[in-house]
Amino acid sequence: MNLAPETADQRQARRYRTTLRGRLCGTLVTARNISMGGAQVACPIMLFEFLRSKLARGPAVLELPDDLFDLGLGCRVVYENECDDEVLIGLALTDAPTGAARSAFGELVEKIGRSAPGID
Repeated sequence: MNLAPETADQRQARRYRTTLRGRLCGTLVTARNISMGGAQVACPIMLFEFLRSKLARGPAVLELPDDLFDLGLGCRVVYENECDDEVLIGLALTDAPTGAARSAFGELVEKIGRSAPGID
């Protein structure tokens, strides 16, 4: 069962490579790239079926650590691809963070962007 519908690439924000650890629906993942519109995360293949069942039951929340507080970002699965011993999951933000969370998320993406190459 693939949770992601087939869609054309619709990225609108520059992506930056990263290895930021976080949680998707409570499951430990590693962000491989991040942008103001979403992220690509890697989940160990051994945990993916467990994560998939969580994603099928309710809204997806990506939690990323920040210097000030943890950011909980509402998102939807855009794609999932098995790659070696992990599954790459593309996420698009559904609920843009507001107020302090939006500012903190923007600063986090900007900080990663200053030290990481962009992906076209």
